[in-house]
Amino acid sequence: MSLETLNNLNPTTIEALKELYATNVGSISFYEEAADTVDGPSVARVFRNVAKERGLLAAELRRRLKDSGVEVEREAGTWRDTLHETWTKLRGMVNGGDRTVLLIEAERAEDRIKGCYEALLKKAAGSPLNAVLLDEYRRVKSTHDLIRGLRDLAKAI
Repeated sequence: MSLETLNNLNPTTIEALKELYATNVGSISFYEEAADTVDGPSVARVFRNVAKERGLLAAELRRRLKDSGVEVEREAGTWRDTLHETWTKLRGMVNGGDRTVLLIEAERAEDRIKGCYEALLKKAAGSPLNAVLLDEYRRVKSTHDLIRGLRDLAKAI
């Protein structure tokens, strides 16, 4: 067994990074769709900013995978992300782009991506990517808290 380095990640780390990459890519399309559907320009702006942020996270993960000799498809989301995006689109159409409904769905998406980072951080403890993953997790957690706060505010109105 060889020592894991930034340019030689072990297969478990690679698979987890690929899943995390796909989850970030799925998050981008979810937030872009939600931004186009939501009935409030300020919430739409937040959704677009989250999509851009997730693009940056995905790009970093893709670069780290490439450094280890692993190629991933640029637009590879997971089936769960596709299902959630379709569900959100349907709910948005039925509810006329209601911001509360879309914020509830966004908070679910945030719970999922936050959970993916937490699981990977446990698996990759001590990995050479730990600092990168911790930084990305901090950014995801911050977005999670923002979306949850917006959801709670929308429910109260």
